[in-house]
Amino acid sequence: MQIFDEKEVSGEIIGIKLELLNFDINNSEAGKGKGINAINVTIEDLETNTSVLIESLGNLFICTDATYEVVLQFNTTDETHSIEYQNHGF
Repeated sequence: MQIFDEKEVSGEIIGIKLELLNFDINNSEAGKGKGINAINVTIEDLETNTSVLIESLGNLFICTDATYEVVLQFNTTDETHSIEYQNHGF
């Protein structure tokens, strides 16, 4: 299955956050061991119709003891970016 989403945004900092939900121990169909792989992000300059960032964000998985997220921030002024991976135990 492939998921595709497109948004038009503006500003000095553009942020993208992807987070998978907690595993529900009471629901065996909650997706343990599932995840999202091959996450690709493209940021385009709509004035010039050119890609200013093409980045692979790695993989996210649903686990029984933690949630995982990835946060990408892109600075439109100097075209720099950062990627931060986080996990939160529960």
